Amino acid sequence: MDVLETERLIMRPFTPDDHEAAFQALEGHPDVWRYDPGRPRTREERRELINFRIVEYQRQGFGCLAVVLKESKLLIGYCGLQLYLFEGEEWSRPEVELFYKFGREHLGSGLRQRSGTAHDRRGVRAFAHHPPDHLDPP
Repeated sequence: MDVLETERLIMRPFTPDDHEAAFQALEGHPDVWRYDPGRPRTREERRELINFRIVEYQRQGFGCLAVVLKESKLLIGYCGLQLYLFEGEEWSRPEVELFYKFGREHLGSGLRQRSGTAHDRRGVRAFAHHPPDHLDPP
């Protein structure tokens, strides 16, 4: 199991035990869900999304990780690398994007930057040494 750590955070793959904590952290305030997805998700929608992220990480070896405060073990959001494939556009190409979402009480705390930096370092190393075949330039 891949785990990233900073001074204050642990980033680890999601588990089914994270369903309720993720719902509590991410669906309680409009500042968190205003743009994605534009409304609060139901518990079942959040559960399905976490399950998708679990399978995605197992299949690809990268993806969305749960972000947990080291000191309290509280799940506060997620951060990860996501593969985008825009098919049918002549100018499009596969891209890997850093994405994240944190609970309202942790916005503006600097934790997004710390988690993103850890992912950037890991992602650059991983793709530089072992680029997935489907990301090779044409």
